[in-house]
Amino acid sequence: MIYVKVPWAEDEIHSDDPEWLYYEVDEATDVVHRIVEMIDDGRAIRNSIKLAEREGPDCREPKFRSLVHGLFLNNPETPEPLTPSSREEFEKMWNSATDKPWPE
Repeated sequence: MIYVKVPWAEDEIHSDDPEWLYYEVDEATDVVHRIVEMIDDGRAIRNSIKLAEREGPDCREPKFRSLVHGLFLNNPETPEPLTPSSREEFEKMWNSATDKPWPE
């Protein structure tokens, strides 16, 4: 796994937009397993493949069960810059975050 963080891609950050996004990515398959969104007001929201299964089982092959559509590391549309992070930093953010709310 590799860990990267990306600043919010929009020029203007609204109250519920993340200021930073932290990604846990399987470098071999380019699958994003977990994401933490750091909101400007200090909140942190996390999502993972496991949490996403609340919506129902993912019938795709494991190598395609990513939290982003398509490629991430090798995608020219992925927001830049990808700033290297560490597992320790990611886990700290993950442990401080709350689960992504279940859609009503």
